[in-house]
Amino acid sequence: MFSSSASQFVNKIETIFDEKRGRKRVKNQGLVVLVLSSPLSAVHIHSTLRRRPGYRTLERDLIQLQQQQLFQLFVVVSLRKGPQGNAYAPEITQQFPKMVRFEKSSRPSKETEDQLKVIPNFCFPDSQDWKPTADMSSETFSFVLTGEDGSRWFGYCRKILPRGKGKRLPEVHCIVSKLGCFDLFAKILEEVEKRREISPALVHPFMRSVMESPFPAPGRTVTIKSFLPDSRKDGSEVLTLCRPVDSRLEHVDFDSLLQCLSAERLLQVFASLLLERRVIFIADKLRYL
Repeated sequence: MFSSSASQFVNKIETIFDEKRGRKRVKNQGLVVLVLSSPLSAVHIHSTLRRRPGYRTLERDLIQLQQQQLFQLFVVVSLRKGPQGNAYAPEITQQFPKMVRFEKSSRPSKETEDQLKVIPNFCFPDSQDWKPTADMSSETFSFVLTGEDGSRWFGYCRKILPRGKGKRLPEVHCIVSKLGCFDLFAKILEEVEKRREISPALVHPFMRSVMESPFPAPGRTVTIKSFLPDSRKDGSEVLTLCRPVDSRLEHVDFDSLLQCLSAERLLQVFASLLLERRVIFIADKLRYL
């Protein structure tokens, strides 16, 4: 049993702890105001809370980690004839899931809608130069979307030539995720291409299995079970994905970097980045960028 002084000491510690937590305390206060105040005041309070998110806490980070998925959006981007008919324009022809939520709110914000609109242009930045072809090597590349609040969304793309006869246009399979992990998603996209060559109907069930898989911690693996004809007698396949401990430079190909840029030019680029100058890279292949 605690003595009276000990109980007061514990209560004082809890009070200090609540003040330091910030985020949870603000949420609790907002809930009280919501119950006691008018609806107009409640809207004002919630609007204020959105503008002032408070302090980050370990508890909040753990909850967000548990709620995260491997990816938020998967799209297929194809080339279609533009309005004038003499050039191709990229557009999303397939999307999974149908309704994407980049935020906690039920309705996507204007920023989210704008991000969705620019994805095709990142998948085919050179759409005006493409023509139907009968032979093309698959290519994997990535891009980053940055929100107004500094949040980052990583786009992982695999450009392939669909199975068929004669000349045809390529398409891009693109995964949008909060997780920066190039090799992990490159492996997923290779599995998507494998299924696409068999039948497009196999792609969405596979991506659903990936989305429903638990979010792996750095250095941990996740196992995904999916259906693939002729893989076994029962058609089941087990795919193991490993998230590296540190994925910041895992996809950097230093051989390509040194082949494209001389040592002197590389130092100039590095110095320009340190001075926060604007640097534009131009390459024949997207994977070099």
